[in-house]
Amino acid sequence: MGQPRRRRSHCRRPARSRGRVDDRFGRPRRRRFHGPMRAVAAAALSMTMVAAPPFVVGTMGPGISADLGLSVPALAGTVSFGYLVAAVASPLGGVVVQRVGPSRALRLAAALASLGVALVAVARGPATLALAFVALGMANAVIQPASNGTLATAATGRRQGAVFGIVQSAVPAATLLAGLLLASFDDVRPWREAMVILLVATLLPQIVVPRPAAGSQRVPRRASGRSSLPHRGTLIALCAGGFMGSAAATTVAVFGVASGLSSGLSPAVAAGGLVLGSLCCITGRILTSWRWGDHAPRRLLLDIAGLQATGVLGIALVGTGTTAGYLVGIAFAFGCGWGWTGLLNIVITRVWGGRVASVTGVMQAGLFGGSVAGPLVFAAVVDGTGYLDAWLVAAAALTVAASASVVAGRLVGARHLGEQNEKGPSRVGRR
Repeated sequence: MGQPRRRRSHCRRPARSRGRVDDRFGRPRRRRFHGPMRAVAAAALSMTMVAAPPFVVGTMGPGISADLGLSVPALAGTVSFGYLVAAVASPLGGVVVQRVGPSRALRLAAALASLGVALVAVARGPATLALAFVALGMANAVIQPASNGTLATAATGRRQGAVFGIVQSAVPAATLLAGLLLASFDDVRPWREAMVILLVATLLPQIVVPRPAAGSQRVPRRASGRSSLPHRGTLIALCAGGFMGSAAATTVAVFGVASGLSSGLSPAVAAGGLVLGSLCCITGRILTSWRWGDHAPRRLLLDIAGLQATGVLGIALVGTGTTAGYLVGIAFAFGCGWGWTGLLNIVITRVWGGRVASVTGVMQAGLFGGSVAGPLVFAAVVDGTGYLDAWLVAAAALTVAASASVVAGRLVGARHLGEQNEKGPSRVGRR
């Protein structure tokens, strides 16, 4: 006789957590790439891919100019036009991120970057190239608010500082990516092939960016309490300091090599200085954000002012024209004079907790505006009186930026003290 059939149990298996997957033996196993770590990687990769196209276009500029019949000033004007679009659209980009959420905004920025790179790759004239930089400018307008919104809850304290420093190092990393593409081809003529490689790279964020969890697609518009108030005076001071600081730092990145060559330095030394500066900028942004990431906003703004003041010394050394002055100066100008952006974004996250994306959009308008105005003013001074006076103007701009950071720190400190005084009597009354 056959054995009686065993009745199957209708009990459901315990639900697996989202952070677990089963291996081939059915045993639960934790995912290695999820949560905050994936969010940080997604923000850093997206920032790098969005920041890279203008640098690659500038690096391959001679080949692009020759094929499309553009003069060097016309190509430079097209790149500046992209940053101008980013400056104008940044407040709108912050609103978009506030509405759709950071994850979707990261995907949107990467998609706009892919569109812009594709248009550059197939460009046959200046009109298509200008349209490409409209898309790239819109991508830059969205990416920083999306990144800050992603990182606002990824970590706390020093870890949060290190996270912001890593993501902010994406811009100097993008300059290294442009240099690596040029080195791999060893020629500027195959610029379309370089753009195809970059196009494939800009698709990677679509894979890495995590999908938003249910109910977390949008960033809350306002946080409860008085800490979410606009701090308009502080924001104005930060925008002014960001404008002047970005103008000075972008000038070093754009004209540093040309200034060294005009002083008689060899191309190897001039290019080596740019690589050194990029590495110092990456290191400076990560180390300062990690070391000072747990400071209060007022202290962070004073730290920013100190970095900018040290950057003034670096710019002055670049203007001396000597080999030692150029190398040491460009290291300090990049590492300190452009190493404060991670700290700035930490300040925004902590002062405007419920409005991170929208405030970042306003702040980016000042930063991108400086990126456009700085090189234009510097070039005009060089054309009129030479590099020495132009570097003095850049140093003066960074000095103004440091002063604005000090003013912003005082405003934040006064506001914090006023809030404590208002809370004091109520606490006594409760006792």
